[in-house]
Amino acid sequence: AARRDRLAALDAALNRALRLAVGADAAKGEAAWTPVAETWAAAKALHPWLDVDADEHDRTLRLARARQDAERHWAAAAEQALAERLAAEQAAAEQTAAERAAAEQAAATEAAVPEELRALNREAESLLALDDAGEAKFRFARLHRRWLDLAAGLPESHPERRAFGDIYHRFKDARRAAREARVAADAGKAEAADALIREAETLADGAVESPAARVKALKDLQARFNSIGIPPKLRGPRDRFRAALDRGWAPVKDRQEAEDWERFARIPAAEAAIQQAEGAATLEPAESLAALKAAQASWKLVGGLPRTHQQALWDRFRTACDAGYERLKPWFAEQDAARQAGLERRLALLAEGEALADRKVVGLAGSPADLAAARAAHERLDAIADEWRTLAPVPREQADAVWSRWRALATKVRGQRRAAWKERETDEQTNLERKESLIRSAEQLGEDAAKALASRTGLLTAGDVRRRLDQLFQEWQGVGHVPRATVDDLWTRFRAACDRARSVADGRAEPVAAAGSAGDAEPSA
Repeated sequence: AARRDRLAALDAALNRALRLAVGADAAKGEAAWTPVAETWAAAKALHPWLDVDADEHDRTLRLARARQDAERHWAAAAEQALAERLAAEQAAAEQTAAERAAAEQAAATEAAVPEELRALNREAESLLALDDAGEAKFRFARLHRRWLDLAAGLPESHPERRAFGDIYHRFKDARRAAREARVAADAGKAEAADALIREAETLADGAVESPAARVKALKDLQARFNSIGIPPKLRGPRDRFRAALDRGWAPVKDRQEAEDWERFARIPAAEAAIQQAEGAATLEPAESLAALKAAQASWKLVGGLPRTHQQALWDRFRTACDAGYERLKPWFAEQDAARQAGLERRLALLAEGEALADRKVVGLAGSPADLAAARAAHERLDAIADEWRTLAPVPREQADAVWSRWRALATKVRGQRRAAWKERETDEQTNLERKESLIRSAEQLGEDAAKALASRTGLLTAGDVRRRLDQLFQEWQGVGHVPRATVDDLWTRFRAACDRARSVADGRAEPVAAAGSAGDAEPSA
């Protein structure tokens, strides 16, 4: 019922507007349109809680078209009145010219055209380029009054007299064409505005999946609507579009308010980072640097802050960090000097280590001098490695190059030692086999001596046994290193075999270690 009352009031105002659009002249129509606009406004104010539906929107558009039709009708009536007045004035001029008869005609033919009339026509011609049509029309009326005085003595057919009328007709044609183009443009703008309104309403009624995407879409809609250039008289589409945008912005504003609360909740964390940066001033340089870096890491984790506090907090934090790093500049200089000294010492150690790794054989390979030189080189390389670990870091620009050289040197030394160890393992295995062979020879000598002495054949005497034992002992001493785990076992077995053979040669029942042949410990390993 409320909507019907509102539509009925709007229809009453619309019918009055339609009658004005076709029936009144310009003066009366403008005066009568004011009550119609007031009636329309009162109808719109009925039941203000109602939304604008399609029927009401259609009536709004019809009212706008009625206003446009009325303006066209009034303009046409005004132009017709002006044309009739001009025609009447021309008729009066013709009557005056007829009364003066042929004498005036002849005199007018030879009379010089006043320069003021030519200037008037030029001024009228310039009005065709004036953008303000109302101003141009007002100035044409003033020129027309002057034209009547200046052209009164000229015949109807005179070019300068007819020029003003031709210029004015061109002016009317241009105004008519501009008016028609404006009406067509307004209709296109209204259609474009309706499409954007529907798009804005759809966006406002949809779910908020991405706030950033919605903000971008709302701003794009606003820019596109502004680019249309809706004329002030089409207030309905503008109000509908603004209402749809307000509904679209509502959830975004709610989310922004929630984010603002989250930003305010981050202020204590920012204050803690600032205090940490400010407290670094009381610490030792190394601890102060660590505290500043920790404060910077904490600040990065704070996140967004309220706009009203963000700049002030950031200025405090930056000032504290700048002051802290300013205080550390002397310490940084000392660290740079230490790094430079460390770099020089590391380069010296690298050069020495590389020279040791590339050392040449001393004398014969494997000779005592060569083995001693290799042992000394390895001990020095171990000392270099120990010293390397105690040196200060090097400048960052040379760190990669120095580390690459050190890693290459370490890899080379490890390879050399691995090869030496592998060669030693091979030699020790060969020496183990030789000593096992000597043990078997000693054991076999004892057995052979026992058999020969028991049979008294004389093929193997006690002196032969002793000489053979001394020979075996000399060979044992000539054998190199064996695996460390087998040293004691091999020596015990060899000594026991030698003692048994010597006991047999000496004619004793129990083996006793012979003086000068073997002792409690192996003479050489």
